[in-house]
Amino acid sequence: MTHDPLPPVRLSVVLEAGCRTIEQHIDDYLARRGGPTVAARRLGEAVAALREHIYVQEELVFPLLREAGMEGPVHAMSLDHYQLWETLDRLDADLATPGTPDVRTAARILQAELDRHTSTERPVILAHVEDTLTERQQATLLNQLSHAHTPPGWTCADPSEPGQL
Repeated sequence: MTHDPLPPVRLSVVLEAGCRTIEQHIDDYLARRGGPTVAARRLGEAVAALREHIYVQEELVFPLLREAGMEGPVHAMSLDHYQLWETLDRLDADLATPGTPDVRTAARILQAELDRHTSTERPVILAHVEDTLTERQQATLLNQLSHAHTPPGWTCADPSEPGQL
């Protein structure tokens, strides 16, 4: 009995899966799926996962895409990441006081910002990752993604500030 080799894991699929999980966790919170405790935990997981997603893209993926000539699209996504990071900071502050209406409002704002961001990121960045990066770069990134964690104290830089990026 022979086994067909597994198809290679695509970088865009891995990055997309992270986006979908984050979106699902926010949806779970807003729909209060699983009850208030589970829903609140899901929102906390979404916040942490989105911070890590932003870190991975800003520090690992985007530098390679910039080198490959995608400066404009990457800059636009970095501006979105900075805005999302600020929203995450506000949401973290609201989460410190569970049950406040500010948490639901902030979660809705985050959901809207994330929907807008991913509707651009998917066709502009994710759809071109495999075409733009070499197979070696993709393999290296996939390996890095499996071990990447946002370092304590890391924050998303404002790409509109001189000297950033």
